[in-house]
Amino acid sequence: MHPDLKNNLKEFKKHLIETTNNMEPLKVWELQDLSFQAAARIMSAPVYDALKVLFVDPVQEDTGDYMKLAELFYHHNVPLRIGFVFILNTKEEIDGNEDAGIALWRTFNYIAEESDTSQAFTSIINMYHEVKDGNVLTVNHVKDLLRSEYPHADAQSILGVHSEYDEGRKAGATFYKKTGLGPLPQALFNGVPFNREEMDAAELETVVLQRIIDATGFFQRAVFMGLLNDHVNAIDFLMDQHNVVSRINPTILGAERRYVHFRSTSVPFDVEDLSTFSFLDSQDKSAVISDNMKYLTKKGTLILYMGYMYIQKTSSHTRVGILNNPSSKIKEDNTAIARGILTAFLTQNNSSLKSFLSKLTKEETAKSLAAGTKIAKFLTPVSAN
Repeated sequence: MHPDLKNNLKEFKKHLIETTNNMEPLKVWELQDLSFQAAARIMSAPVYDALKVLFVDPVQEDTGDYMKLAELFYHHNVPLRIGFVFILNTKEEIDGNEDAGIALWRTFNYIAEESDTSQAFTSIINMYHEVKDGNVLTVNHVKDLLRSEYPHADAQSILGVHSEYDEGRKAGATFYKKTGLGPLPQALFNGVPFNREEMDAAELETVVLQRIIDATGFFQRAVFMGLLNDHVNAIDFLMDQHNVVSRINPTILGAERRYVHFRSTSVPFDVEDLSTFSFLDSQDKSAVISDNMKYLTKKGTLILYMGYMYIQKTSSHTRVGILNNPSSKIKEDNTAIARGILTAFLTQNNSSLKSFLSKLTKEETAKSLAAGTKIAKFLTPVSAN
């Protein structure tokens, strides 16, 4: 990137705010121009439409700062889709006159129905503008806004236990629990969480803008390779990427854990008899397979070596898994290769690891180890700088 973009972010933000409403439509070929002006056009154009999601508890002290930051992005048309996940009380019956978070949620739903979502968002921001520094949102802040903006609204029916505007209240807490994120507040940028240092409200604006700038490199490569042009829907292009999860999959996230049993079976079985294998239950199938996976015998070592060479020469996207299944009782002398592989993964960098594994998977190495050679001999010495 142009050094001005990385070293003078404050000036860049000022330029963005001043010019975002006066930009000409962006053509994707302009993504190849790394000048300051072109980068500003990238930032303000819909071809790059980042998604920022904030997980917040409405009654935490710092929530107001994040709401005001969202307002800044929203009013200056920064190319962000801003989403809020409100983590609220999930009791079946709860009174919004006693819980500020519930009051905020029901008021939001009421305003969205009476006006629209944009007005509801603006009203929530106005609530937080009334919260003084160091304080938290209260039910009185919510009621004051209702009285000032909707004087004819029945606050009791909106906020009360039997409110008609309670729909979706539990969804945020349920989603937050499934994500496995840490303590609130949390922020995601295109699905990637910010770390705790980046969540400082005073620095988050700069961090978000830097993330947007960093992400343009991906689009520039796509344009250069002809994968993205003016006739391609940018959102569809993003959703088709292999590292994008298009939806939260309840089958994956909610399924109970299933374990593969490798306990021995009393069922006599010939591994070559495939017609009989299909009638075994899952435990017997696993046991039969494990009994025949003696990868560290001469025959098994050759299979492992062939798998390793396939990765090296043919496909870097393939993974090889190793299950140590010695044919006799586990002892120090018959697990040398298995222990060596595990140690290598834990201690070696990628280059040394590849070299070491290549040596371990050769038959002459197995013979040498059986003859008493120490496995450390096969490690590649690291040259001192």
